[in-house]
Amino acid sequence: MNKHFLLSLLLTSMNVSFGQTPNLGTASSFALFTANGAFTNAGASVVTGDVGTNVGAFTGLSIATPIPGPGTVFGNIRLPGSTEANQAATDLTAAYNSLNTAPCSSTPIGPLLGNGQVITPGVYCQNAPAAASTLNGTLTLNGAGVYVIKLNGALTTATSSSIILTNGACFDNVYFQVNGAVDIGIGSVFRGTILANGAIRLLTGASLEGRGLSIAGAIALNANKVTAVPAALSLSVIPGTGSCNPATNQYVLSATISLTNSPAGTITLADGSSTTTISVLTGQSSASFSLSALVAGTGTHTLTATGLTCSPVSVTYTAPASCTVAPASLGGIVYSDNNTNSVLDGGDTPIAGAMVTLLNGINSPIASTTTNPSGLYSFMGLTPGVPYLVSFTTPANYSATSPSVSGPLTLTSGENNTSLAKGFVPLVIPNNPLLSVQLSVSPSKAKVGDLLTYSLVLTNSGSTSAATTVRDSISAGITYVSGSATVPAGTSLTVGVPVSFWTVPFIGAGQSLTLTFQVSVDTNGILYNIATIAGDTASTCTSIPVKMCVGDEYTLTVPTGRASYRWYRDGVLIQGQTSHVLVVTEPGIYSSGVDNASGLCPDFSCCPFILEADTLPVYQAVAIGTTCLNNKPQNNGQLMLSNFNLLHTYQYALGGTFDPTASLSGPPQTIPNNGLIASTLANFLVTQLYTVRVYNLSGCYTDMTVSLLPTVCGCPTDICVPFVIMQTRRPSRIGDPIR
Repeated sequence: MNKHFLLSLLLTSMNVSFGQTPNLGTASSFALFTANGAFTNAGASVVTGDVGTNVGAFTGLSIATPIPGPGTVFGNIRLPGSTEANQAATDLTAAYNSLNTAPCSSTPIGPLLGNGQVITPGVYCQNAPAAASTLNGTLTLNGAGVYVIKLNGALTTATSSSIILTNGACFDNVYFQVNGAVDIGIGSVFRGTILANGAIRLLTGASLEGRGLSIAGAIALNANKVTAVPAALSLSVIPGTGSCNPATNQYVLSATISLTNSPAGTITLADGSSTTTISVLTGQSSASFSLSALVAGTGTHTLTATGLTCSPVSVTYTAPASCTVAPASLGGIVYSDNNTNSVLDGGDTPIAGAMVTLLNGINSPIASTTTNPSGLYSFMGLTPGVPYLVSFTTPANYSATSPSVSGPLTLTSGENNTSLAKGFVPLVIPNNPLLSVQLSVSPSKAKVGDLLTYSLVLTNSGSTSAATTVRDSISAGITYVSGSATVPAGTSLTVGVPVSFWTVPFIGAGQSLTLTFQVSVDTNGILYNIATIAGDTASTCTSIPVKMCVGDEYTLTVPTGRASYRWYRDGVLIQGQTSHVLVVTEPGIYSSGVDNASGLCPDFSCCPFILEADTLPVYQAVAIGTTCLNNKPQNNGQLMLSNFNLLHTYQYALGGTFDPTASLSGPPQTIPNNGLIASTLANFLVTQLYTVRVYNLSGCYTDMTVSLLPTVCGCPTDICVPFVIMQTRRPSRIGDPIR
């Protein structure tokens, strides 16, 4: 018999504070920042986190609205004069100065770091004043806690050197105070936050997991990777290959781990007597594992995951029922006790959707369900010999006439007990409206990556108190921001995808309760949120503009069944468009009206569909003819691009127009740094046309046609044609035959 169950576990990095951790304030959002110095980058650096300078020039990194540069920032760029840069400079200086008074550990640290050195959490200081420090080989930080390493002079790390974090050490809890400049060597890996009183330079290929912050000095990058975002993992035990073996009464756990911003390392997973270790690579997005030889019917288990994140994380679950005995089941009916006699009889009716929770012998929840349209509920696969209780949640507009918990009840092998019925007395509902719900969003227009704030207001306008559950459904393209909800006291929010439930066990007459939470925008178009209670529904929406290329066409459709339709562009009626479908080929703000209703807002949506013209790629293209060898043209003609965006892609084809099916370069490819996209073009006897197509990130493209001129490798006659010399006459010489 297969035993399937579902378990979820979230693992995230945690900060641990022992009092000496510097308060970075606004500077904590920066991966790289200087309070006073220039910021430069060379090469394809990638930075995750904010970057900037408070005083100095900024070049070489770009985001969606680029400051020209070959590097990429997944965050914000803060420039001199901005509020963020000014505040970060103040907070950074205060944090640097606060470390001057941090009490030192008893063991000092020397200027020569690494070479297999291992240290534990603490504050490490140097005895020698103004000593320059170097890091060679590996420096291992072993154990969870805060590390503060105070260096009196400059710091240089050797080529391919590294800082290794083990046994719960986390780069977000590691701080280097350097009274001088910092050079991170070629190909080396540095982990922790650098607070420097001097320049910070990352040499070719070096990486930084943490932050590089300078109170006085320039910052320079060269093809580096920098991230200030710790790793995060999520784990789910899902129905799969696990089964219970009757001969051994053992089952198997199977699971998949999802990873975000993962470094290379190992994760150890343990469940009682079974342990396994899996390895992950840098940037890996998922991994699978299984645990075997777990004993069924053993009640609550704890599954613990250790590694990659700062602290181990554990979760409890209930093992499947023993497979050496037949499992049992428990159920019953929830009904409306219309005649208030506390007995299920002919005058009573079932209650659908009532919440029922199964508890173990110590009143801890095990599982929950809702009643079907016939008011029935059941819990299957229960362990015989184990006590169970059942808790009934009072449905909205009902009151309880008996205790809400029934049991305990101990089942026998194979028993199917359906005796636990529960009746609720319906409340007298006043004629005036009782509960209503309102929903609003800010902002109503956004872009991908923005945060939206939803406010959900539940109001009781009746004369008696009430209880209800609000169903909130968000559309695809929205992700709930964990921990963002502000939930009124006495109520609870159960977050789901895409449906969440706000449970309100009590709201007084004339009272209003407000729930707020945030979501992130993942896609373009119109995003919706719908809140529903019995008798009322509220909805809101947000417009996310869609980028439109030249020649694009979109078809907008609204529900059928209306008497009339009107379409508007930028608030102006589009003449002649009276069906429920509109085809658009140009940018604008499009909305619809129906049934001669006033305004431009139909009952199904109050948000317009926004099309914005995208900027076409800009570049130059040139064809370079073949060269000659021994009077013969070679097949080395070239196509060269210049003044292009490194994030764009290209294709090219023969002819004066571009045909995607005849691309000579295959599917779209990233443009090389040197711009050379073809170097083996053949020499033709006549001028040959090539058409290059370059795409931006939205798929919009610009075509450019260039001419490849034929190469003539001719050689002048007076140089290449040989002379023939023949003697036709001479005087007689001694020895000539006599004629």
